Amino acid sequence: MPEERRVDPADGKAYLLSEVLEMYKRKYFVWQIRSYWSTEMKEELRFDVGDRVLCNVGERRIGGVVTKTDVSAKEFVYLVQTDPLPSFESNLLAVPRDDDDTCCRERCFHESELSSCTKWAAPIVSVSERKPLRFSPDELVSIRIWDTDDGYEQWANAKVLKIWPSLPGPVLEGFLQSADAVPYKVDAHGHGIFYCHRDDHTLLRLPENVPRIPGKRITPRFELRELPDGKTEKFDNQTLQSWIMEPKIIKPHTSKRGKGDKLPVIVLTGYLGAGKTTLLNYLLKEQRDKKLAVIENEVGEVSIDGALVEQTHQDMAQDLIVLDNGCVCCTIRGDLVQTLKIIANKNKQDYDLDGVLIELTGAADPAPVVQTFFVDDDVRGAFYVDNVVTLVDAKHAIEMLDESEADREGKGTACAQIAFSSAVLLNKIDLVDSAGLEVIEKRIKEINSAVSITRCQEGRVDVSKLFDVGAFQLAKVLDEQYMDEEE
Repeated sequence: MPEERRVDPADGKAYLLSEVLEMYKRKYFVWQIRSYWSTEMKEELRFDVGDRVLCNVGERRIGGVVTKTDVSAKEFVYLVQTDPLPSFESNLLAVPRDDDDTCCRERCFHESELSSCTKWAAPIVSVSERKPLRFSPDELVSIRIWDTDDGYEQWANAKVLKIWPSLPGPVLEGFLQSADAVPYKVDAHGHGIFYCHRDDHTLLRLPENVPRIPGKRITPRFELRELPDGKTEKFDNQTLQSWIMEPKIIKPHTSKRGKGDKLPVIVLTGYLGAGKTTLLNYLLKEQRDKKLAVIENEVGEVSIDGALVEQTHQDMAQDLIVLDNGCVCCTIRGDLVQTLKIIANKNKQDYDLDGVLIELTGAADPAPVVQTFFVDDDVRGAFYVDNVVTLVDAKHAIEMLDESEADREGKGTACAQIAFSSAVLLNKIDLVDSAGLEVIEKRIKEINSAVSITRCQEGRVDVSKLFDVGAFQLAKVLDEQYMDEEE
């Protein structure tokens, strides 16, 4: 076991006890220094906010993401947002000790850890849901294994032996349910057989893409490389694709908002295929005046254009991606409130944001998301809902609204989205004639008479028409819905 290091609050650095005794021996007695060490100096924690870990919970381990390290209660060292599990709602776990038996880093696990870690770390994926893997049998890769004694990541070259190997032992149900297979089984030369439970760049990558400088956290998804001709290449370790970075001259951004001002929030919704992601990418590519935090409430990878990405790091339960125009993107895989609090905190430090844009899934009713900004005191103190924007696909609008209105008991998602909106973007207008557009607009007004309607094509809308306009008024939306129910 490596000798314990603790952080001195005087300078924020970690030291061994012997180093602390040497530093303060001229000013204090030994017993005073030892008392300072045990009562005032906190142990140097192995994990930071955003790191993925496995927590020991009785008969099994549960994967999750560290959301907090400065836990006020002295008996806990971390708060962890757990991954959803059958019979176990995704929730926060308080971790009492910083040791591998209680909480270990997510990594590729050795075959000796098969029953204790691998089967619990692997997502439960049915055969029909398995996606094509990045690597094939006999390919050479590099995997992240255990950390070094001083806490730095360690990678080992390996050969893929098998894809989707079955895990031994029975597959239980409920709280003890575990995966029956994982993406890879590999032979790490000199280290033994390992199982890779996720096909992710943080665990498995090409040997030439192993980090040049080892770190103590999850390694970045994107790497910049200098080419022989002097150009810079950006390589994506997840998709294994690269592109040449063109030099860009961007004026420094300074938000006009004060540090204590609330940030306006745009909630962007619309059923599948309406053009939300197209609009989002257009706003991020074309506008340089606004620096936004973009939250994607989607399952899977962030869907923004990869060429926009400047850097990435883990934060909460998602990659937090910084774009080359200063905007920030992430994907919710846990609690929206926690994500917003992290953004609010970082904005006070260095983000200098102008606002937040939340993109919802096609099946999402915006009402619960909007409610978040009225019921949580911290969120209400840092943000306000500025605009709820629904995209409507002109070509399929009538069909979708008919299906939605027929689903009265289920409230009909398409109708519910329009009813709770302050603005509607009628997209793909080039696919419908003017008479058809008027019919659609009339139908929209029947659902929400107060909503503004803007026609657009390929999601191209001036951001000034959507952002910082003060369009959303909860009382007006509730009045509209109450009148609809009375009718």
